Amino acid sequence: MTKIDQAYRVIFLPWGRAQNSVKQGKYDGFFSASRNEWRDQFAVQSNTFIQQEWNFYYHNEYRIPTSVNSLKSDTLFGARIHSNSAHWLAKNKFKKVKIFPTINELVKLLDARRIDGVMENALLFEEQVRQSHLSMDAFVKRPNMRIDLGVYFGKTFLAKHPGFLARFNRHTEECRFDYQ
Repeated sequence: MTKIDQAYRVIFLPWGRAQNSVKQGKYDGFFSASRNEWRDQFAVQSNTFIQQEWNFYYHNEYRIPTSVNSLKSDTLFGARIHSNSAHWLAKNKFKKVKIFPTINELVKLLDARRIDGVMENALLFEEQVRQSHLSMDAFVKRPNMRIDLGVYFGKTFLAKHPGFLARFNRHTEECRFDYQ
């Protein structure tokens, strides 16, 4: 934003409220977010500049089903409300998914074996494990997919600022971040 001489302010909100506030035109954008059809209705995603790894995480004592069908029908997953991982689990027909407000709750529930698995952003999950003073050794990680993230700018904001997104996109490569 500095490179394009754009004033900005970052406000931390619950994820669902951030998205709905942009939808209502109250705020200009939200980040970082992966593309989905619902968001595309009211906002436009910038060039992607953060690469995210989505992994399945299980408690190390959980017997992970060997077949995809069993995994989808028998494993109780936890997901964050309004997250793209919750959307992905539903879209891919995982049958047992419980929604919770925070990543903190998901890690605690998985550690306590109250849920069987989590499919989540690696950076978010692994940082929460560290903050919870747990060890990643307590969990089994299974890679799922890599997905790119960007900033979603509201269509209301973009209509008032023609050319903004093109200027913003010219500088995203300089800010690129890849999960290692």
